[in-house]
Amino acid sequence: MLSSRIGALRTLAAPLGVASMRTFMYSAVAFAKSSSREVDGIRSEKRKVSDLTAQLRKEKKVLRDLVKAHKETVKNHKKLNKERAAEDKAYRPVKHISGLNIFVKENAGNGARVDEIVPRWTSLSDSEKQSYAKKAEERNQQRIKLYTPKPKRPANAYSTFVRENWFDGDSFISVSKTLASQWKQLSKQEKESYGIKDDSMEKYKQALKAWREHRLKVFREHGPP
Repeated sequence: MLSSRIGALRTLAAPLGVASMRTFMYSAVAFAKSSSREVDGIRSEKRKVSDLTAQLRKEKKVLRDLVKAHKETVKNHKKLNKERAAEDKAYRPVKHISGLNIFVKENAGNGARVDEIVPRWTSLSDSEKQSYAKKAEERNQQRIKLYTPKPKRPANAYSTFVRENWFDGDSFISVSKTLASQWKQLSKQEKESYGIKDDSMEKYKQALKAWREHRLKVFREHGPP
C-alpha cells in the first residue's frame, strides 16, 4: 500500500522536473523508513503488552491458588484443633461423683441455686446420706464400665525387678535401698531379662489404640467422662 502511494505521488511530481522529482523521492523514502520504524515500534509495544497481560494472568492464577490453599489450611487447622479438643476431653480419667453430687442434681431442677441446696445436705440424717452415697457408687460403677480405664503400660525393667523381689509384708522404704543396690550389681544382660518383651509392648499398643477409639465413640454419644 505504501509503494502504491509513493508511485502515485511520483506521477504527480513528474511535471515539476528532475530535481524536484529527486528531492521528492528522497523525502518519500525517508518517510517510508520512518513509517516502517513506527510500525515496528507499535508491534514491539503490542508484544510487550501481550507478554505483560499473559504474565499478569499467570500471577493472578498463582494468587488464587495460594488463597485457596490458605483457606484449606485454615479449615484443616480448625478441624484438627476440634479433634484434639475432643480427644483431650474423651481421654480424661473418669470423674467420680459423690452422694452430695446426686443430691444437688436431684434438687436443682426446681431452680434452686447450689448455695441454697448444699446447706440442706448437712441437715440430712446419716441413713439419708448413705442412700445418696449408694446411688453415687452405682453411678460410678456404671461410668467406669462405660468409660473403660486406660490400659497400663508394661512395667520397665527396674519396676519388674522390684515387683519380683519385693515380698509381701515388707515395707518399701526398708527394702528400696537393698533392691536398688542389688539392681546395680546385675549385669547388662541380667537387667535386659527384666525388660519389656516385644509381644507385651505390641499388645499394649493395640489395646491403647482400641481404648482411644472406644473412648472417642463413647464421648460423642454420652459426653465427657
